[in-house]
Amino acid sequence: MEIIIVGGVLFWIAISIWIVALMLLLASENFGWSLAVFIAFVACLHIFGDAHLGTYITTNPLMAVAWFGGWIASGVVASFFLWDRLNAKAVRKFKDLKRKFLIGHGLDGDLNDVPDGLMQEWHELVTGHYWRVRQNADDAINAKLILPLLSDNKMRIISWTAYWPLFIVLYFIEDLLVDFFNRIYDLFSGVYKAIQRRWEKRVEDEL
Repeated sequence: MEIIIVGGVLFWIAISIWIVALMLLLASENFGWSLAVFIAFVACLHIFGDAHLGTYITTNPLMAVAWFGGWIASGVVASFFLWDRLNAKAVRKFKDLKRKFLIGHGLDGDLNDVPDGLMQEWHELVTGHYWRVRQNADDAINAKLILPLLSDNKMRIISWTAYWPLFIVLYFIEDLLVDFFNRIYDLFSGVYKAIQRRWEKRVEDEL
């Protein structure tokens, strides 16, 4: 019984609900459920609609292979970009943690190095935020303990490759604006500091 006709109102309603459900599942990293929802939707289109994927593949094998190859190739390229952004996000998180720590001790939040007298407290703070630092408590804090591990993100990267259009949309919604305003801050941080130093000098002259 074909009640979901491709291009019809029910088809677009079903597509919209499916995309929203997938994006919510992927955003919360429920990769298993996202696969289940994907399969269920394709099955519903096959049973209740006129979109018979199997028939299309058997009658247009070369086109199907071309579409599949193009999709995977695009997904691989997208996964490179998203992996780069995930690492950038981890670095930003670490910098924000250090900035708050330094400011909390009355220091310039943009200092490159934590003073020696605060190193133990800083190490304890970082240990509380990163499980790999806890596992390697005797090692100095380094990039390998802060950045995401490739082996821990295998399912995420596979999902990026499979659902790359949705993940690109999620990136634009969740991270692009944050990245943009962080770049604005980094670009003009020198100007803000100069303004602050000017006012500090005025206050000091009055004291």
